[in-house]
Amino acid sequence: MGKNKGFTNIEVLIGILICIIIFSYVSIKIKNLNEILELKKDITYSVNCYYKYTEISINNSKKYKINNNLKEGIITITEGENKIPLEIIKLNSKLRRTVIYNNRKLEKIDSYTTINGNLSNSFSIYFFNRKNKAAYRIAFYPYTRSKILRINVYRNKDAEAYWESILEYHKENEGRFDGWIKEKY
Repeated sequence: MGKNKGFTNIEVLIGILICIIIFSYVSIKIKNLNEILELKKDITYSVNCYYKYTEISINNSKKYKINNNLKEGIITITEGENKIPLEIIKLNSKLRRTVIYNNRKLEKIDSYTTINGNLSNSFSIYFFNRKNKAAYRIAFYPYTRSKILRINVYRNKDAEAYWESILEYHKENEGRFDGWIKEKY
C-alpha cells in the first residue's frame, strides 16, 4: 500500500475544534470591547452635557434643568422650569446606572445650572457592566472657590462595587477612591 496523503477524520476534527476555540475567544473579546465602548460613550455624553449647559448658563445668564433618568437612559434639558425640552440625549438603554444622592440610591436626578455656571447639587453616578459590577463612577462637584465645575471620571480597577450593594459601598468609601483610577475627560 502507498502512503496516505489525505487528512484523517481526527485531524479534521482537531482543526475544526481549534477554529471554534479561536472564534469563541475572539467573539468574547469583541463583546467585552463593545461593552467598554458603550460605557465610555455614555460617560462622554453625560459629562459633555453637564459641561455644555453650565457653560451656556454663563453665556446666556439663564438657568437650565438637567433631568437625568438613569433607568431609561435619557437626559432631558429644559430652560428653568419650562417643560419643553431643549435637548434630549439618549444613552444606551441596556446599561445599568444609578446615582447616589443624600445617602439614597436613585434612578433619576434633577440638577439645575445657575446663571454663573454652577450646578445645584453634588452627586456620583455609577455605570455598571453586564456582570453588575460598577465599571465607572462620575463625581460631580459644584464649585465653591474656583469658578469651574469639576467632573471627575473614575474607572474601576479592583474596587468591589456591585449593583446590589452600591449604596453600602458608597457610604463606606465616600471620599476615598481606593481601587479606582481617575481618567481624563
